[in-house]
Amino acid sequence: MDKVILTTAIILAGLAGVFLAPALIRHRGWQAHCTAFAAGVLLAVILSHVVPESMPAAGGHGGAVILCGFIGMMLLQQKVLKADPCCGHEHAKHAGLPSYLALVACSINDGLILSAIPTVQQPLFWAMCGHKITASFALVMLLRETSAGLRGAAHLAYMLLFVAVTPAVIWISGLSGLTRWMPYAVAAGAGALLYVICGGLVPRVEHRAQGGHQRVLLTFLIGALITVGVEMMSPHHHHHH
Repeated sequence: MDKVILTTAIILAGLAGVFLAPALIRHRGWQAHCTAFAAGVLLAVILSHVVPESMPAAGGHGGAVILCGFIGMMLLQQKVLKADPCCGHEHAKHAGLPSYLALVACSINDGLILSAIPTVQQPLFWAMCGHKITASFALVMLLRETSAGLRGAAHLAYMLLFVAVTPAVIWISGLSGLTRWMPYAVAAGAGALLYVICGGLVPRVEHRAQGGHQRVLLTFLIGALITVGVEMMSPHHHHHH
């Protein structure tokens, strides 16, 4: 597939996710569902995409690096930032930037994988577009839920940068030395993001469900299932070339 078509489609898909989230949460009562959907998407991305990708690639030490990322984020939250993500009440208010960087690392890795595939087939093309839409949407919600003071123009700038990462890497991957260290960064980022999701977003979804919004659990499940389905559409996505 032509590189221009591939990168243009990924950018458009990412922008769709970025602008879809604010449009949906304007509707009263939808924000809890948007957060639940985002939590399901992010958890599924980590478990079905990032972890399988980083485990064999990080020299057989992927599991240890993921654990280090998880513990590192936990210590950062509890001991440095003094933020308690427990119980979904006042959760992970300073986790936005580390989580954002973790997802950027994942996007860089996606760009490296795509650039290494001689011909991107249609299933992988559509899977990547779907993946970018849901990931961008989920990241918008993650930043809204976990970032202290990141609003307006700064929020939009962060998201536009995230959208541009994968296409940029596809074009410049031949000029960079990213391939060697990226699996370790992705694995550590996966562990950090897993802590934010399980320590912050998922308890918040549970708290809202216990408060009478039972349907948010279904929304969480739908987000996870859609993401797993998208991953299954790209059977070659986890193969390095």
